[in-house]
Amino acid sequence: MTLYLLRVGADSSNGGFFSVIHSDLSYLFIHVLENIEDYGENLPFLRYTDMQWNGISVAPFIPESEREKRVHIDPEFITYTYGSSQGIPAYTTLCRMNQGDILMFYAGFENNEIENAVELKGLYIFAYFVVDSVLNFENPADLDHRARHLIRNNHHFIQHWGQPGGSQVIVTGNPEQSMVLKKAVPISLEMRDRVQSNYYPSSIIQQILGGYDSALNMSSIRTFNDELIIREFVEYITIHGEGKDFDCFHSLP
Repeated sequence: MTLYLLRVGADSSNGGFFSVIHSDLSYLFIHVLENIEDYGENLPFLRYTDMQWNGISVAPFIPESEREKRVHIDPEFITYTYGSSQGIPAYTTLCRMNQGDILMFYAGFENNEIENAVELKGLYIFAYFVVDSVLNFENPADLDHRARHLIRNNHHFIQHWGQPGGSQVIVTGNPEQSMVLKKAVPISLEMRDRVQSNYYPSSIIQQILGGYDSALNMSSIRTFNDELIIREFVEYITIHGEGKDFDCFHSLP
């Protein structure tokens, strides 16, 4: 068993705005902007104005100038998939994942609506997959029916249908074991754990992860192999995230 920590969301590589955290640690996750050069203008896409999280439109939380821009919906939490293209740093790591590994997602969250909200700004874990399968392809049409069904909602599958664009990999999560948490779990808060531009794990997270103290603000995947550490960390995140939220997903209005 291996644990992988991956930073996602509009703050990490595209957009520059954080997802939304509330005082009770409920949240709205906001995906990255799409790079239209990757797929072209004529393929299907959604805009931020089309997106909901747990039944709430994300558009009011997006800078007005960005609301009509295209969204790269990955990871997706309807059928639990995450993908990457060859040449992207995550690609090689995703390719070597195995069934039973844990792929855990964290993102930058902030709240601009309440007093003293600066205390909430930071990095939070909000979801994880228990890996079920890893699928590689160049043309999605070459996959068998079962594989296509598993990844039917993934951005890389949809955007590359009929348009081979180099090697792709999509990781699927076990739908019974993977979780979108009810509450986001803080792992690095700006007022407490940030040094200059770098976010470092909080003391409790460092302790659980066996003293891990490297910066978390880059988008590379962190890897942990100690099974005892992994089990303790997953238990901590699941308990503090108050378990699985079956109603928490992104969708069209």
